[in-house]
Amino acid sequence: EQKYLGFLISSEGDNMANIKAIRKKSFGVIRTIMNKLERLKLRQYYFECAVLFMNVILRGSILYASETYYNLTENQLRNIERIEEGYMRKVLNTSRCCPIVQLYLELGQWPARFEIQKSRLLFLKLILEQEENSMVYMFLQLQIENPTKGDWATTCKTDLKKLKISESF
Repeated sequence: EQKYLGFLISSEGDNMANIKAIRKKSFGVIRTIMNKLERLKLRQYYFECAVLFMNVILRGSILYASETYYNLTENQLRNIERIEEGYMRKVLNTSRCCPIVQLYLELGQWPARFEIQKSRLLFLKLILEQEENSMVYMFLQLQIENPTKGDWATTCKTDLKKLKISESF
């Protein structure tokens, strides 16, 4: 495993090493946010600020460079989403028996998987707007011409299908 620009890269070629590192880091981030919420004495603005902190601080730390994720399994996605769900449970002071859907609905949020898809497709758009001789554009073209199971370009194609976006590369 090697850390590169804050992202843990594994020789296994999967995302789990980085997700585990994010999970460890998130404990401190959540503790910091909860301390801020308590110190600020926000009263009726408590939940509004908690959502802002979730979107800005927590998601910013756990979804850093998530546009580069590829071939995420359901288990890996759930590991990322459990971090946010743990935070929402603390904010709402609920037990584990409270349905996950209710947490997201109550705070007006959506699961991290959709944020990951959004950032990946925005990154794809940015790459497609690059000049044809740029390294990242040529790398994408190689993946499109020679697809392998679970590569980044194939993951983008899957996202486009799931979201029923009919645009081509």
